[in-house]
Amino acid sequence: MRIIKYYDRIHSELLELEVNDEVAKFFHADNRRWSRQGQKIKENIALSLDEPTEWNGEDALTYGELIEDEKANIDKIMAKKELARIVWNVVDKLDKNQAKMIKLYYIYGYRAKELANYFGLTRSAFTQWKDTTHKHLLFLLSRDEEFNQTDYYFKDIYKPFADEIVQTAKEVFTQPKISINLNKVNELMNDVTQAMKIADKLGVGLPEESKKLLDFMTKTVRGFVKPLLKKDDNKSKQEDKNKDEDKKTENKDKFLSFSLEDILDLINK
Repeated sequence: MRIIKYYDRIHSELLELEVNDEVAKFFHADNRRWSRQGQKIKENIALSLDEPTEWNGEDALTYGELIEDEKANIDKIMAKKELARIVWNVVDKLDKNQAKMIKLYYIYGYRAKELANYFGLTRSAFTQWKDTTHKHLLFLLSRDEEFNQTDYYFKDIYKPFADEIVQTAKEVFTQPKISINLNKVNELMNDVTQAMKIADKLGVGLPEESKKLLDFMTKTVRGFVKPLLKKDDNKSKQEDKNKDEDKKTENKDKFLSFSLEDILDLINK
């Protein structure tokens, strides 16, 4: 038998009870359940905050740790709510029909087929429109100051991107040769061009000087990459002619390789 303190929530009274271990364990579990439901715990949890919440004592949280754990969960919930508020505020900046479609799809659970009929589109046209809307939303989110200050942005977007850049830099400067994926470079230039078109469509003003620099960059890079890709494509077609129809080579990424030493020599010149 042992004496424990237990808060009687029916009569709002703190009691001292002499109980056996089984009853004490029940009251202990009851306190834990109420604490997890967000009840005030200063008077409700009668046992010491340093006492384990499990009688077996194996990997048991104390009540103090449990309170901090609950606080962390509440913080996560609040962060998610704040992120949702920011995202839906940005959704409202989309075209009226785009914003309506996003809400019907993600909030009210309408299926693609239903929305296609609602907006008078074929399934394929609706899919294309939804993809375009997502691109517009991502562009607006990338320029939203509140979104760029969220934990989600730092942990799930910025940090992975920054880590990838650091890792790529390490790999580049530890290899005797550098290989550039020309297909990826070409895709990147296409993405830049598309982003500029989206900015114009959404009325997001880019500085004129920035537009000129981006336009110069994409044209210059394409002018360098396109002939190399075309040359390799012609070579692949010629090789395919010498093979059976069912053994044609798959379209593979094209790489431009050169030594780091050659680059350093050019820089020094």
